[in-house]
Amino acid sequence: MSFGREIDRGSVVGDEQNIIDIFGRGSGRGFELRNVNLPIGWQSADIILEEKGLKKFEDYCRWVCLKWGYQLNSIVLDPSGVIRELEIMKSETQKISKMYLSDDWVGHKEGTYLHQNVNTIETTMVFQEIMSRYFTLCWGREFDYGYIYSDPSHGINGYSPSDLKIPETIFCSGEHLVSGQEQVEIRNRAHNLAGRFGQDLNSIDFNELGIMRKVSLARKSAIDGGVYYHLPNEDGLVNTYESDGVDNPYQAAALHGITAMYINFLLKQKRNKS
Repeated sequence: MSFGREIDRGSVVGDEQNIIDIFGRGSGRGFELRNVNLPIGWQSADIILEEKGLKKFEDYCRWVCLKWGYQLNSIVLDPSGVIRELEIMKSETQKISKMYLSDDWVGHKEGTYLHQNVNTIETTMVFQEIMSRYFTLCWGREFDYGYIYSDPSHGINGYSPSDLKIPETIFCSGEHLVSGQEQVEIRNRAHNLAGRFGQDLNSIDFNELGIMRKVSLARKSAIDGGVYYHLPNEDGLVNTYESDGVDNPYQAAALHGITAMYINFLLKQKRNKS
């Protein structure tokens, strides 16, 4: 859905941007969203969502909820268009879940969104898609908040990354991005992330500059063609990840979480250098 010029991206510089990822708590304790944070400078933003843009965004939120079997209960925004609270309800169970901008910054950064009853994989995917699109529209000048896309309402069982990419300024820098030791640390963290969704990591492939070309999960059978996220061409010209063989939300959450962890690592490196 296009929001066109009705979105005013405001005056926010956009530091401290990170990909929103789904995190498995382990031991059957459900799931949560991480890195749902407004960028530095959000409080000084101009009007972020004009009236027409807001209406389109609300329609988009309803569509995302509907395809997952949810209803949009409410969106509460402040005068500049910053989401203060977003509430949805599972149509089948009437269970209400919400995300809200915390006013209590003890223990987390200013501009952090917290959540209530966001503990199933489907609920986290609804909020991830909505909040990622919202952040991209309002603060994504040179940065896209990638998310997991699927449309179960149309019988589409596959899952794919949407706008999940290495920022072009990093991708095209020609610099060596990840050292050998850092690659080992990323692999160790990836094993842990995959296990939190009941998955086993197969491999992570880096090129000579430390760009993660492919991350794959272990095959479930001998005829399984593989489950992975990858940069699609071998000449290294495409910075956007695609998927293959991902047919359930747990595989998608594991692969997205690993890729987001890698991209967020690169973003942190860039901030530390500046």
